[in-house]
Amino acid sequence: MQERLNALQGIRDRGIRQAPFVVLTGATMPAALVEVGFLSNSQEAARLLARDVQEDLASALAEAIVEYLRTPTPAPTPAGTATPTP
Repeated sequence: MQERLNALQGIRDRGIRQAPFVVLTGATMPAALVEVGFLSNSQEAARLLARDVQEDLASALAEAIVEYLRTPTPAPTPAGTATPTP
């Protein structure tokens, strides 16, 4: 998601952060909280009001989700066993 949104908006990668946000702590499925801009910044707020920007952001997120769903997940290893390194 981040790679697609960074490329779409032409911004640098500021990393991914984890925090116990209330909206995510009870999730029993993969979940992400996505920040697409800062409404306190008047230029970003104006940009986010544009319909084409909203559609581009939604498309980038949808494509990232589809890619995630299509990516095979590795089988879990039993607790207490080491994963072999190649």
